[in-house]
Amino acid sequence: MKKKNIVKIDKKDFFRAVLTDTAPSDVPIIFSNDGLYINHHKTQQLQNSPTFNIIKSLYLNIISPIENTTLTIEAATQSQKKQSHPLKYKIIKNNSSLRTLSLIHPRAQKNYTEFYKEYGDAIISLCSLSPFSIRAPQKVGGSFYSKNTTPLNQYKEINIDTLENELHRKHASSFFAYRGYDRIYKLYNSSTYLNLEKQFSSMWLLDIANCFQSIYTHTISWAIKNKDHIKKYVSFRSQFCQEFDTLIQRSNNNETNGIPVGAEVSRIFSEIILQDIDINVIEALKKINLHVGRDYTILRYVDDYVLFSRNDSTSELVFDTISDQLASYNLHISESKLRKYNRPFCTEKSQIIIGIKAFLDDLEKNLFNVRHIDEHRVLFPRKIYREDRFTHSFIEKVKALIKDTGRGYSEVSAYLVSILSKRAIDLTIGDKYNSPENKHEHALILREAILITLNLTFFFYSVNPTVSSSNRLSKTILIIDRFIKINYPDFLDFIRTEIMTHVNVLKFHREKNDERNGYISLERLNIILATSEFGDKYLISPSNFSYLEKDEINITYFDIVSLLYYFKSHKEYDTARCCLIKIAKQRLTLNFNLHQDSESAHTFLDLVCCPYLDSDTRGDLLSIYLTTYEKKLAINPGLLETALTELSNSFWFVKWKNLDLIKLLERKELKSIY
Repeated sequence: MKKKNIVKIDKKDFFRAVLTDTAPSDVPIIFSNDGLYINHHKTQQLQNSPTFNIIKSLYLNIISPIENTTLTIEAATQSQKKQSHPLKYKIIKNNSSLRTLSLIHPRAQKNYTEFYKEYGDAIISLCSLSPFSIRAPQKVGGSFYSKNTTPLNQYKEINIDTLENELHRKHASSFFAYRGYDRIYKLYNSSTYLNLEKQFSSMWLLDIANCFQSIYTHTISWAIKNKDHIKKYVSFRSQFCQEFDTLIQRSNNNETNGIPVGAEVSRIFSEIILQDIDINVIEALKKINLHVGRDYTILRYVDDYVLFSRNDSTSELVFDTISDQLASYNLHISESKLRKYNRPFCTEKSQIIIGIKAFLDDLEKNLFNVRHIDEHRVLFPRKIYREDRFTHSFIEKVKALIKDTGRGYSEVSAYLVSILSKRAIDLTIGDKYNSPENKHEHALILREAILITLNLTFFFYSVNPTVSSSNRLSKTILIIDRFIKINYPDFLDFIRTEIMTHVNVLKFHREKNDERNGYISLERLNIILATSEFGDKYLISPSNFSYLEKDEINITYFDIVSLLYYFKSHKEYDTARCCLIKIAKQRLTLNFNLHQDSESAHTFLDLVCCPYLDSDTRGDLLSIYLTTYEKKLAINPGLLETALTELSNSFWFVKWKNLDLIKLLERKELKSIY
């Protein structure tokens, strides 16, 4: 059995929630709240210092005015609670639609952490009422498991940032520990699922249409107290429900229809409402003599329902009851996604995955020798003759399977990318256990095995690119590159050339989705970011970024920081870099509302730390900030130079220098997905 390390967490550090719970997980791989967390603690240490410090100034003016002692208590409180505008952006959801996410203003994120601090126990209590929910907060997290199999420690740099190690050790799990399943597919592989199939003959799958976008924020009060009571005492703002309602509204520009999508706190908000609906469903069904556990049962994962019953007639009654109770909260079942099954329970996707697993087993038998060493499952590469035929044969088998079932690549690509990426990484981990007699021959066999898994991974990624798959592929690229660089440097040029051959044929030209306001191609950005350390010989053609000269309106904050990170100081990208900086400066000049506008705040805080902007540009931005937010401060060249130096050695959301992307991705993986 593989050992796991239990890593303890400081429960009293409530601000650690910004590391995992307050921002969306679907962001560029270089983005995190690590700098925000670090600068929060730095500011706490500087609170009593009379000397001006730019990090402290930025934090108090933009993120935490409640701690600004130059303001009156009333003004500070009002400023802290003032509404803010989230950055709304779109990513690919599936082949036919996009998903809108929200990057909340960092001040609102701080307010979220304060709410956790005040009401953490209440949240846990309100999320423990429903027997249906299979994913809900159970307690404040006190530890998390760290697998020994990760390659994180295998490729440590000599100069490790101590604070980043501390972030990994203490603050990389979600604020709450959860009960149930962190992925819904794990339910279908569980003994619970098999036992329910023994008991019930009917299974219906259903979900809520546009759940987060349809939630009316005031319904949090309905879920905690009855409607009449809340309508009568609606002005009593100190109640938990009213504070939560206000918190979500203020972070979403005072909108009451719909809640921000992406942050864990929004999922908790919806969970409280959906748990009340669950209880109402149980009570309504009791009135017609249908009892949970005897006549039916329901498993709900966020807004997805798995309904089991003794027959379709009962399922129909339960379905109608769920629909009625949801409607009372202005929520509705997605009729187009309703699926009905009778024993044996096997969905179309399950059938495909079973077939894919068989193909993967055959591939593994032919490509690897599997051994168990020191309680680890270790892969050793086997010699493959005609690598191209081997790769082509596997792809053809998958194509035939999905064609026979009438499905598309979207049903299997993410699963295949996940498994194949893991196998590629397993090869790099297992190599330390291998002591071949002919080292040169072994190196060639290993190189070909890595190449085969990479080729397959890139193929199944390219036919259906998604953000989650781009994260996995990016990590694989980074680990393989570092592994080859350290252990087989003679092959480094070959491997990098092969990777870039795949990267360069990905679709970097602007497509129809790119013309949709707010769309960001994270699945493209993440892959090129993973190759950002390859060097001058492997740069993507600057012509791929010519759209920056004429497509300003569709360039988001994430595009700006990601591309600046990739361009670095490479001369080839001078024109593209200038376009990005011009776009950013124009937007900040037109809307220098750092206190309320999330995109402005994130853009400004990252750019004033960015080494790829010249000092004059950074100085101009900083001067605008100081004259706007530090009006009593005597601004002079010496103060500006000191502040710019401090910022050059700091970061907020993108760590511009010495960023270890493998470590950052490893930390993100520790977070349980709700």
